[in-house]
Amino acid sequence: MQASISSGIIPENVVYLGFDIGSVSLNTAVTDACNNILEDFYDYVHGKPFHVLRERLSFILGKYSGKTIKGIALTGSGGRLAAKLIGGIFINEIIAQVSSTSELYPEVKTVIEIGGEDSKLILLDKDADNGQSVLADEQYMRCRDGFISRPAGKKDRCGNRE
Repeated sequence: MQASISSGIIPENVVYLGFDIGSVSLNTAVTDACNNILEDFYDYVHGKPFHVLRERLSFILGKYSGKTIKGIALTGSGGRLAAKLIGGIFINEIIAQVSSTSELYPEVKTVIEIGGEDSKLILLDKDADNGQSVLADEQYMRCRDGFISRPAGKKDRCGNRE
């Protein structure tokens, strides 16, 4: 019988990797099958994000050589290319922040992220069907190079479509 979380048997030899690869840093999380963080790392990339990713991945592969890497998820400005290079799935930063906030902090209604390339203000609502946090009518603002922008076709503060 194969071990699974749904059967109540938690596989101890499985880890999941998450990478947020940006212009300033590489943020890495190693979790177990129950989403417990085993380790996390913050590495400055010094203009060489993929070299730092390779070094961090080599370290993790060495340290967790007896474990099965069950999944790799990547986000950030370098996430799409990194996913192609090392395998795994790319997840949009906004989606990653909304889903992780919903899971870890379901009472939160606002997420503010200040990154190396841009900053984001994300407003959350509760889904009427399941009670989970969702993007409030797809509302978020992104500030890049000092200018605030919104996704095309979204509502402005007065409720008008842009």
